[in-house]
Amino acid sequence: MPAGGVRKGGITLDAVDGVDTDGEVGIVVAEFSASLAQLAEPGLGGLLIQVLSAPVALAVDALSFLLSALFLVRILHSEQPQSRLAWADPAGDRRRAARDLR
Repeated sequence: MPAGGVRKGGITLDAVDGVDTDGEVGIVVAEFSASLAQLAEPGLGGLLIQVLSAPVALAVDALSFLLSALFLVRILHSEQPQSRLAWADPAGDRRRAARDLR
């Protein structure tokens, strides 16, 4: 691994001009996953239709959406709502802005 590089999930990114690469690794992995999914979708969909028949493939697709919805509901209920006052701190915002300008 190069000096100053960040390695996560088999991907190595070098820090460029002092930029923190931790967030960039997540972006790279997300973009790679999205590109791979877009590439594989048509072929896997056609294979599923040929192997199972179109109505069964549609049922599998519907079940995948239902499963996704259940996971999203689980995520939404597990997060704790923040108080309005937790983020509404104008004095703290001014202090952070003044500190960042120095």
